[in-house]
Amino acid sequence: MYKYILLILLPVVLCSCTINDKPIKEEVADDIVQSVEEEGKEDMDKNKEVDEPEENEKPKYIKITPEEAKEMMVEGNIILDVRTQEEYNQGHIEGAKLLPVDSISAGKLEDLPNKDQIILVYCRSGNRSATATKALVNAGYTNVYDFGGIIDWPYEVVK
Repeated sequence: MYKYILLILLPVVLCSCTINDKPIKEEVADDIVQSVEEEGKEDMDKNKEVDEPEENEKPKYIKITPEEAKEMMVEGNIILDVRTQEEYNQGHIEGAKLLPVDSISAGKLEDLPNKDQIILVYCRSGNRSATATKALVNAGYTNVYDFGGIIDWPYEVVK
């Protein structure tokens, strides 16, 4: 007899398990979404501060636009072209220093003695500049900015 009563009451109880006409699953999902959104806002607020690597985290480099790079091209900052000598001779940004990505990857960094100096890196399309920038950061350089490729450079070049 008790089995029949339980079998009859069980569907009634399960069907009535709603809050504000929402099933419990939806309510829990809404709570999870809300907490994730709140955590995301907190993380965004933290990112507004200095984005320094935590202990055991690899240092990061900063990707900027050509326009931002142009504004940063002042005396004392290094503009680093990481293409080949031949590509450099075909046209480069005024004041750029040539240091091919292969040299950087091999650790030939004698031309860059100050690891805290601002270094603006570019190549032809953005691939080698990303590789070179990561290598520089991993070598201890602290102010490295990748502004992609010269094909995206909207300003004059020296030939």
